[in-house]
Amino acid sequence: MEYGTTNEIIIQLQRYGFSRESATYIRDHQDDYIIRQDDGTIKIRWTDIQKCTDSEVQRELPDVHFNTPELFIEETVTE
Repeated sequence: MEYGTTNEIIIQLQRYGFSRESATYIRDHQDDYIIRQDDGTIKIRWTDIQKCTDSEVQRELPDVHFNTPELFIEETVTE
């Protein structure tokens, strides 16, 4: 367990540069932020994650977005 977990979402988020705490927060709120692709990878809804109230996620978000823009998608949750 290189990432301290077997949860694929957390592993992917940590590989993209999020801390363990931020990855856990995003996973816990995945219905708000994550789109699962057919191949098992994930995308993060850029517009929605920018509204996240978790300060650690907000602090890490600019760097992760800059370094891996392909992780993000412009789609938002429709309610």
